[in-house]
Amino acid sequence: DTVQVALQGQQIDVYKKALESFASTVTKIFNLKAP
Repeated sequence: DTVQVALQGQQIDVYKKALESFASTVTKIFNLKAP
């Protein structure tokens, strides 16, 4: 079904954005802890 595929694509996009924001947060924490 086309609608289902579109919804899956949206979910993947949301997941990617969440992962990117999580990675950037982790990077910031490491940068703060770095001497």
